[in-house]
Amino acid sequence: MAYVETNFPAPAYMNLNVWINLNAAVGPRDPNHTNDVVTVQGFLNGIFANDPAYPNGVPVTGRFDSLTGRAIRDFQRRWRRMARAATGVRDGAIDGRVSPARGLGYQRGSALWTYTIIHLNIEYREYDPQGYADLLALNGYTPGGALAGPGSGADGVSSSPAAAAATAGH
Repeated sequence: MAYVETNFPAPAYMNLNVWINLNAAVGPRDPNHTNDVVTVQGFLNGIFANDPAYPNGVPVTGRFDSLTGRAIRDFQRRWRRMARAATGVRDGAIDGRVSPARGLGYQRGSALWTYTIIHLNIEYREYDPQGYADLLALNGYTPGGALAGPGSGADGVSSSPAAAAATAGH
């Protein structure tokens, strides 16, 4: 089940003190736990909401399928291009999977790459700030920074795809 990560705050330039992490990987031949898949699909659905390549969005079903895999790869490609344009550094694998972050990044050769789940958090927060705040609340995070019980402070009603999907997945 996805959860609010507080052990690995992202660097200050990311402005991501807490973020949603996964318990298990989502992708081909991965565990694909329903709540983790729902979280990834909700992020992708919000990010690709107005993308002509996804006229019906990314359905939030809780099952990993070929459309989810394609959306993950498309997101990874887009993020890599954006990171390279902004920093000149290639960041992130294009492998169609989203792994739980076990730190801020992982070693690949001589470079430290950021996990896709962190990129999804950053991008979704940009596309739907209120939905992202709702999703954090549904997972027990209160704006003061303390974690309360799951769902604390949330009535389960949200207009955001990821937060609505998380509510449906409970």
